[in-house]
Amino acid sequence: MTQICVVGVYVRDIKAARQFYCDKLGFEVAAEYGDCIVQLKNEGVVFVVEEIQGDFPQEPCVVIATPTDDIEKEMARLRKLGVTFIHDTPQPFPEGVFTAYRDPSGNLLELLEFKE
Repeated sequence: MTQICVVGVYVRDIKAARQFYCDKLGFEVAAEYGDCIVQLKNEGVVFVVEEIQGDFPQEPCVVIATPTDDIEKEMARLRKLGVTFIHDTPQPFPEGVFTAYRDPSGNLLELLEFKE
């Protein structure tokens, strides 16, 4: 689990965020997933902006995500090492399932399993 596959920015207003990142910073939209996730063109790691849905996360934040081929197995391994997950079970997202946890300083991290 030493590879970062996605850097995401959780925002309160996806339209305002899209305008900021595209019109002011010069990013271009690479893909859209529903009306709450925008992938921006970026060389290297995938960069997404996602509107907060429900109670996760509770505040805007930047999150890094690492990939796994077997999220249940990786969650079990990490639990044995003392990692506490925000979600008890993997949660769906448009490209697969994810779970989230925090580092000792409270930074949010996600574990992603992509669909085949």
